[in-house]
Amino acid sequence: MNEGQTANHEQAINKQKIEQWFDNFKMMLEATLGLRRWMKTTLKHVKVTQLDWSTNISLSNAAHTATLTGFAWALKSTIIGFLSYHISLRQRPKLFVVPKFGASPAFVSELQCTARIRLGYAVYALFIFVFRILRENKGLRKWLKILAKSKSAKSKKSPPDSHDTSRA
Repeated sequence: MNEGQTANHEQAINKQKIEQWFDNFKMMLEATLGLRRWMKTTLKHVKVTQLDWSTNISLSNAAHTATLTGFAWALKSTIIGFLSYHISLRQRPKLFVVPKFGASPAFVSELQCTARIRLGYAVYALFIFVFRILRENKGLRKWLKILAKSKSAKSKKSPPDSHDTSRA
């Protein structure tokens, strides 16, 4: 099992990973002409048919657990409100925040989402996306740099499995 993964192949998210995603997104904005507008237009065609988000929170102090639970509710509600403005939610999201009082400190969040987009529009959006990259000054070079950086970060963290026969 690779570092940062659990038994069912989920990846742990930490501060460093979030900072890396943010840096990559900033680079993508610079490498793509009108990326924000393209994202808004494309997201309007996405239809979310299921959104279940459960979070379990536990701290050693019950008062801190209660405060963090309230903060989690506020944060989740804000995120869902933002999403509902940009995408079509076909079903009411199921949100849960479960405080665990008297337990060892833990934070577990599980998100299950099913979304749909028409294949024809997805192909059209991809065409427009590539066109915007090519129109930006050195856009393709910047994107290749982002992808190479991402690939090298993954290869450093996950050495090939000794039992993997597909790479032989």
